[in-house]
Amino acid sequence: MEKERELQTNLLRLQESQAKDEALLGNMGEGVVAIDETGKIFLFNKAATLLTGFTPLEVLGQDYSQVLKFEFEKEKDRVPDFINAVLDKQPVKDLPYIQIINKWGQRTPVTQSTTLISGQNQENYGAIIVLRNITHERQLDKLKDEFVSIASHELRTPMTAIKGLISMIFDGDYGQLNPGLKEPLSDIATSTQR
Repeated sequence: MEKERELQTNLLRLQESQAKDEALLGNMGEGVVAIDETGKIFLFNKAATLLTGFTPLEVLGQDYSQVLKFEFEKEKDRVPDFINAVLDKQPVKDLPYIQIINKWGQRTPVTQSTTLISGQNQENYGAIIVLRNITHERQLDKLKDEFVSIASHELRTPMTAIKGLISMIFDGDYGQLNPGLKEPLSDIATSTQR
């Protein structure tokens, strides 16, 4: 009787721990997809659903290649199969500027981190893929680029006028140049050029 009660208590603790782990993974802000060593999906959290459009019921047990489709942001080439490379324990190069294609064909820029799940004896149990939506970061980059472009244009216009006026002064278009002004005007010309 005592052993049975102890087993019940341990089972209850195990179930509580599993529920906490599932709640933690389910509510992460990043998309988390876990696959077994054959490439079948066995975990798919809410953020992964938001990124892909697929529900866990649609994807559990499916091959990851049917669900996770990527392409580069600029070129429309397919991204190398980095997930399979990780499963095969091959080195994977950094893949910046990729986007995931959801089930309706919409694209979302993401960063990915794929890690092999291995046991103590290096057995391959599968992989965990973490996908982070970087749409906001891309929008900030675009705003930054626009700001730099506008600021450089706005600075270039008055600098061109200053360079032109200094050149006209050196050419004597405004009369003879006072020798005491040659050095300061030369410094101004050098600074404007820079």
